[in-house]
Amino acid sequence: MDRMMQLPRWQKLQRNNSLGHGFRMLVSEVLRRWGDSRFEYREEMKATEFFPGITMPGRSAEPYIDVVAISKARNKPKAVISCKWGVRHDRISDPTNECTQYKAAAIQLQIMDLLYFVTTNEISGQRLDKVLNQPCVDALVHVSLDFVSHVNGGFTEFMTAAKAATRLLDLEELVQLTYTWP
Repeated sequence: MDRMMQLPRWQKLQRNNSLGHGFRMLVSEVLRRWGDSRFEYREEMKATEFFPGITMPGRSAEPYIDVVAISKARNKPKAVISCKWGVRHDRISDPTNECTQYKAAAIQLQIMDLLYFVTTNEISGQRLDKVLNQPCVDALVHVSLDFVSHVNGGFTEFMTAAKAATRLLDLEELVQLTYTWP
């Protein structure tokens, strides 16, 4: 990534934006390849395509969904997947704000079973804990829970409790979960 950022095409861009785009593309590709084929996994979709009139507080006038799992049979979204390479301290409330907006819009459209996941590569236990403590978020999905455990000196109390409540998943577990969705 650092070498790429030295190329003329990338020099004026922020490194984290490129990481975020790459991470979103990776998550959607993993779901396309190994997730349940009853769903189509699209990335960077206009939120208004699925939720007409939706607005995100403090966000752009035209919100986008990082990855959306769409039931091919119903042609309706089953899951919104927010992709966060890292969870910046000044954006810790973004997943909560997004989740409540998407779920409220889904209820208005009578999509009662919409799921909302946050996928991340964040390793700070405190930041992960803040996302896990948001009741609207169905699960926090990490690229490598083993790595998080290692960095944080083993599974901390919040990670153990979240794992037991199936609110903390490894990316592989999210893939497996797609096969249980109706």
